[in-house]
Amino acid sequence: MDFSGKNVWVTGAGKGIGYATALAFVEAGAKVTGFDQAFAQEQYPFATEVMDVADAAQVAQVCQRLLAETERLDVLVNAAGILRMGATDQLSKEDWQQTFAVNVGGAFNLFQQTMNQFRRQRGGAIVTVASDAAHTPRIGMSAYGASKAALKSLALSVGLELAGSGVRCNVVSPGSTDTDMQRTLWVSDDAEEQRIRGFGEQFKLGIPLGKIARPQEIANTILFLASDLASHITLQDIVVDGGSNAGGISMIWKRHLTLDELNATSDNTMVAHLGIVYTRLGDDVLEAEMPVDTRTHQPFGLLHGGASAAAG
Repeated sequence: MDFSGKNVWVTGAGKGIGYATALAFVEAGAKVTGFDQAFAQEQYPFATEVMDVADAAQVAQVCQRLLAETERLDVLVNAAGILRMGATDQLSKEDWQQTFAVNVGGAFNLFQQTMNQFRRQRGGAIVTVASDAAHTPRIGMSAYGASKAALKSLALSVGLELAGSGVRCNVVSPGSTDTDMQRTLWVSDDAEEQRIRGFGEQFKLGIPLGKIARPQEIANTILFLASDLASHITLQDIVVDGGSNAGGISMIWKRHLTLDELNATSDNTMVAHLGIVYTRLGDDVLEAEMPVDTRTHQPFGLLHGGASAAAG
């Protein structure tokens, strides 16, 4: 993909997915400006602007100055985001509000300052980084998931508003990615391996591809959506998670089985294929958790003629 001569803005460019994306655009020939609250290094291979995306006045000042210096903004990538963990009833009001201020308000502030530019030039591409948490609820991540779901809706609404001007707007929703944010969730030496296997007790399936994503892999998707190769793609949300959401499947269906029922209805092939989790509740009773298609709210195996059919 060639972005020679293209003017690209990337928020959250100080590290993680934002940094990987800014660097990938530079390597593809683009003139890149990265935005973040702070930049740890003294030098970057792209222009940097210290800016708090949640501060509307600051965003307006910086964007207006930069837009006055250029004829065109070809690509905007909204990659700035924060994570605040906690059960909903224990989460502080400040953490809730800050999460929305950055994750949703930050993109809103950038949209407000750039939409007229995109309309005037009648073209360009916007890619907004949401999360697979916008698709599947996570225990302890209500603020983050809700903010990313709101961000997705905001970005697609902007896409509708700009479509008539030839501007394409898409969303990328990464799954677990090897960033500083992800590593704050890892509290044991084998946390990465556990995430790949999945957490039945947290309603998280594993990652079928068997690995955590690298930031560069998310950046590759962003560059594709911003490129001419995606010239007829807009208003889409591309989930990049190694298959962990399994196209809308979530492990939330439960029922109790006796050992006799288990032996009569299940086999090892089915268990391996569907990722069913069995928990012993007594001498002869188990609890089974089966993936559910979140679009239909039905046990996935039962949608295809029963468990044995799904296993085949």
